Amino acid sequence: MDRIAFIILAVLQLQASWAACADYSNSSPVELLQAYVQINTTTYHDLSEAVEFWRELAAVADVPINVYEIVEGFPIVVLKWAGADSSQRSIMLNSHMDVVPAALEDGWTYDPFSGHIDENNVMYGRGTQDMKSVSIQYYSALRRLKENNVTLLRDVYMTLMPDEEVGAEAGMIPFLQSEEFAAMNVGIELDEGSSFPMPIIAVFYQDKVVWRK
Repeated sequence: MDRIAFIILAVLQLQASWAACADYSNSSPVELLQAYVQINTTTYHDLSEAVEFWRELAAVADVPINVYEIVEGFPIVVLKWAGADSSQRSIMLNSHMDVVPAALEDGWTYDPFSGHIDENNVMYGRGTQDMKSVSIQYYSALRRLKENNVTLLRDVYMTLMPDEEVGAEAGMIPFLQSEEFAAMNVGIELDEGSSFPMPIIAVFYQDKVVWRK
């Protein structure tokens, strides 16, 4: 191995070590969102970096995490906050890791995977609205409750899907038919919505039906 190749390899290994040692224990929700946006999770991309991100956040919150691949290459991430009575029907807070494609040449002012924050404290990046911000909101709220020794009555699950943007055929659809989902004993599921303050409460009801097990 020549000297230049050795240096390049050493730098890559060092970068990998830094990434593996990421410490989010003192990160604010904004910093967590920025780090999450910086992970390219375009649908059909390798989601292993995003999965590792959530493993690290689960470790910080000291909650169990499971990763299922019902369809190979499409990981489903599930974090659990245990309640006082696990026999009660649980709450499922759902979001998705994948985002639609984006590139600078599409007209972005900043790199869509930079999580750039401008002088007005506005963050730019794919996923800031749809819907990495909501995922971080779920996580931050549940983590804060746990840190303040608040135990809810029932179990709460955070689920992160891999392919919502393209129909969920490798994620939510097979997951709903799985033993893993059945074991969660879900009573209500909250999903995608507005990720910023609004003067109204928007109710999305068109083409919606009640799902009964």
